[in-house]
Amino acid sequence: MNQPNLLDHLVNPYAQFLAGLEQAIRKGLFARGLPIEGERIGVSLRSFVLLPPLCTEGECLERRVPFTRRMLVDLDIGGGSYQSVILGNIPALTGGGTLLYGEEPTEERAIILGLGLRPEVRLARVLRRGSLPAERRRRLIAVHNDRYDTAWTEDQLTLLDTSADLVNYRVTGLHNLLSGAVQATMKAVSAYWSTFPVRSASEVDDLFLPSLCA
Repeated sequence: MNQPNLLDHLVNPYAQFLAGLEQAIRKGLFARGLPIEGERIGVSLRSFVLLPPLCTEGECLERRVPFTRRMLVDLDIGGGSYQSVILGNIPALTGGGTLLYGEEPTEERAIILGLGLRPEVRLARVLRRGSLPAERRRRLIAVHNDRYDTAWTEDQLTLLDTSADLVNYRVTGLHNLLSGAVQATMKAVSAYWSTFPVRSASEVDDLFLPSLCA
């Protein structure tokens, strides 16, 4: 019988993450368009490339800095095309199947499985704090439903079991953790520009893209 290889349990999930990375970006980045002049202008991802790390694995380990790769994309926004836009960084996998990420000094981490509260249970726990204003509660539920494509109501969440029972937890693999983080980041970028929209299409060149390319 073949013995399980620990490195396979680290490398294979990361490969799954990379295979679905472009789709994760498409789902999260301006899925409903970029708000300009009271309208939503379509944003599409024309091409996607992962750049090699800026420093070697050994240098990052020695300096205890993140070992990452940059996401380079070409975007179509309305009638304009924008090339070589840096969206951000993702963790790169070391030869040993580990990750170097987080605040400096960065720790080397090996992630096989993660155990975390189900999102709806986490939200129900927050809502049970009596100090939250009603409007804030409604907003939290709306954001949750939008992010996870659910339709929870406050009454349903009030009745939800929030104990430490294992049924309220879910096991998540490395590829799920990383893909979820990328989608959340893309949605956060989109949400920022929804909150602080550009006033005209001409400002896209001057304001929006430089912030991504920086």
